[in-house]
Amino acid sequence: MFTSVLVYHNGCTSVTSVRPDAHLSDFKQNLAKQTGVPAAEQVLLCCGRQLESGPVLPQVPAGCIVSLLSRLRGGSSTINVTLQPRVQKDKWSMYWKESMATKTEASESIALVADVNTKVSALQQHVAEQLGWASLDKLERLEGFSDPWEFAVCRGRPVNLGASLQENGIMTDAVITVVRRVLIPDAWKNIDELKASNDDSTTDEDQDDF
Repeated sequence: MFTSVLVYHNGCTSVTSVRPDAHLSDFKQNLAKQTGVPAAEQVLLCCGRQLESGPVLPQVPAGCIVSLLSRLRGGSSTINVTLQPRVQKDKWSMYWKESMATKTEASESIALVADVNTKVSALQQHVAEQLGWASLDKLERLEGFSDPWEFAVCRGRPVNLGASLQENGIMTDAVITVVRRVLIPDAWKNIDELKASNDDSTTDEDQDDF
């Protein structure tokens, strides 16, 4: 007889069936098929404790949810990291060559376990892959824009993407906000057109983004 176990992963809760005699390795293989996360990269938590080798069901009290985290391997010292993805849309003036308005869109947080030697850029890339963000070389760099396409913030401070978590002073469980910028070109390219924009009949198809 199978037992149903609730599993939380990447903002979604699903049900998986577990045999009474199933061990952790069996459970992970089953989850790998369901989620696409390789068994070797899985970290399973229940009631604040990590599941250990051996039978699964005795470690999962009835009604408790098992959280599946993705491990970014690279060493032995690991911490729990919650990534908060954000897309910052800048309405870029083709005349003034600067951002005239900004809108930020948030996505579901991504929880994982990362080695402290993992570079923040690898975490950023992980987010991009998970959310299907376009590669940086596909983004349109409009005239006058010279800032980085991506940046990150942790505990109110900027994070160096090219450095590791440890080098950034992140040695304990942390929440990191990772931001991708996207430029929305403003239709007005010269001052005459800008003045003409006062006409109520004039519309900008990009306005819906703000």
